[in-house]
Amino acid sequence: MEKIRLLFADDHNLVRIGIKGLLNQTEDIIVIGEAENGDEVINKYQKYHPDIILSDINMLQKSGIDAAIEILKIDPDAKILFLSMYFDENYIYKIFSIGGKGLISKDTIIDELALAIRKVYVGDYYFSGINNEELKEIVDKHEKLFIDNKMINENFSEREKRVMKEIALGNSSEQIAEIIGIGKRSIDAYRSSIMNKMKFNTSAQLMAYSVKNYGEEK
Repeated sequence: MEKIRLLFADDHNLVRIGIKGLLNQTEDIIVIGEAENGDEVINKYQKYHPDIILSDINMLQKSGIDAAIEILKIDPDAKILFLSMYFDENYIYKIFSIGGKGLISKDTIIDELALAIRKVYVGDYYFSGINNEELKEIVDKHEKLFIDNKMINENFSEREKRVMKEIALGNSSEQIAEIIGIGKRSIDAYRSSIMNKMKFNTSAQLMAYSVKNYGEEK
């Protein structure tokens, strides 16, 4: 049986030893690397190319969240599952918004941790005690709060505003490129520029902002 290759990050050595030992006893999961801070996570991800990263959130030097953001810029398909003693909606939304695949409590039993790893491996999300409908409600609520707290940024170019008007209409990058008459790469560059100016983490935030401020009725 092919095993799920895991990179495990935690800044407490005893935690790493204990969880690594338990996971390596499962029939389908093996810890192939360890890290004690965010910088090590990034370096070892590039070295080992694991199937999944299991990471503590709060670590010295660089947090698991900051490391995940950098890794997902390098590899948008990276699968990252977080461990934490803290479990609330803000953490759930933050992890989801950066592209993380789940959050599980450090108080969990090994069977649930293994289940979470298996679900993330096949492309699912796993947030302890939360089903997909509840996850969607949390994300939708925080997306609305996020967008409501954003003001219109008048530092946009006319082309960026035009792109947002098309996004508000539901057009894809390919469709916008055809409508405006430029290449898709240019549209992607405009999208990235807008997201950087507004500090958006997801395309959903860009869509919501575009609809709110550049929709047909505006």
